[in-house]
Amino acid sequence: MILALETSASLCGVCILDAASGQVVGEIFNDIGRGHAERLMDDVAAVLKQAGIGYGQLTSIACGVGPGSFTGIRVGVAAARGFGLALKIPVHGVTSLQAIAWQAAGSKAILVVQDAGRDDLHVQRFNAQAIQLGAPEPMTLPMLLQELPGAPLFVCGSGAQLLAGQSNAEISPHPIIANAAAVAHASRDPAMRVTPKPLYLRAPDAKPQAGFAIARTGA
Repeated sequence: MILALETSASLCGVCILDAASGQVVGEIFNDIGRGHAERLMDDVAAVLKQAGIGYGQLTSIACGVGPGSFTGIRVGVAAARGFGLALKIPVHGVTSLQAIAWQAAGSKAILVVQDAGRDDLHVQRFNAQAIQLGAPEPMTLPMLLQELPGAPLFVCGSGAQLLAGQSNAEISPHPIIANAAAVAHASRDPAMRVTPKPLYLRAPDAKPQAGFAIARTGA
């Protein structure tokens, strides 16, 4: 049984996937905006109850590592690593872009474009089977339009509609979001896993105020 956590955006998602059958046997996801730390552990307990299993029956942990919300990512990754350490089972990271690509696997190469705000995008390329062809990258729309490949391409993610009418790519007709079930499924394939540590593609908004720094003295 795989316990998957996805907290890299406004959703707080928890899922139990039966690795043998590939079936989701318990799932909760809520769009909470903030407050992942207060909500996550209760949701884990509720999903275990849904699935009718205990912690001892888990065989691995999967977690969304971002990019996305700084606080949400930290909460999910820390919880996943804590479970892995306590239960002595492996922990696998999955990027939020990979989780989206897994859901879009088909006959065309995939480009996941996430709107990161402030005219920034988070972009990652995948083949038709949702295997990553490069690392996630921060881009602007003009940069992305310059680099779009000419081959048949399926574009998905929250920023996909920005490319509508500006390329020959097929644009996803509906939003595809990273969720815990996709994280769980993707974690089963070693080619889709990453190290379970937070993935940030830009500096945090909150920064220390230099004027209030305390001077250090030599030892």
